[in-house]
Amino acid sequence: MTCQMMNKKEKILSKILQMLDFSSVDPSTFENRLIYQKTIYLLQFSGISLGYRFNWYIRGPYSPELTETIYKIDNDRSIFSEGSSIRFKDQDEIEQKTGFFLETLAGNAKNPEFLEVLASIAYIKENDSAYRNLGNNLKTRLLKLKPFVKDFDNFDQLYDSAIKSLKTLSGMNA
Repeated sequence: MTCQMMNKKEKILSKILQMLDFSSVDPSTFENRLIYQKTIYLLQFSGISLGYRFNWYIRGPYSPELTETIYKIDNDRSIFSEGSSIRFKDQDEIEQKTGFFLETLAGNAKNPEFLEVLASIAYIKENDSAYRNLGNNLKTRLLKLKPFVKDFDNFDQLYDSAIKSLKTLSGMNA
C-alpha cells in the first residue's frame, strides 16, 4: 500500500477541518482534542459521514479512531496541507453542509463547553430512544450523566443555545 493511500483518511479529515476554518491540527491541549471530537461527532450527526464510530465517555461522544487520526496528522504536518488539494465527488454539497454547520453554531463553533453540551445532547437523543424528543427530561438526563456541566458559566443559556442548534442541525421541529 502506498503512503498516499495510507494517508487518505487523514487527508480527508484535514480537508474537512479546513472547510470548518481550522488552520492546523494541534492536539497538544485537552481543550483542542475535545473540540475536534465534538465537532466531528456533530458534523456526522448533521449528515456528513466520515466513518468515525463514537461511544459515550466522561466528556460525551468520543472516538478513539478519530484521536488516532488527529495525532497522525499532527505527527506529519504535510498531511494537513496536502488535504487542501482533495476535491470530493460531492464537493458542492459538502461545502454547503459545512457552511450551514458553521452558520448554525455561529460564535460557538470552537467553544468547548458549548460543543460538549451540544454533542452530549445529540448523542443521548440519537442513542437512547427514551430521549428522542427534545423536552426537559433531556436536560435532566444530561445532568444525571454529566453533573459537572451545570458548573459551566451560563449553563442554562448554553443548554438553550445547544437545543436550538440541535433542532436546526437535525432538521427537527420539537
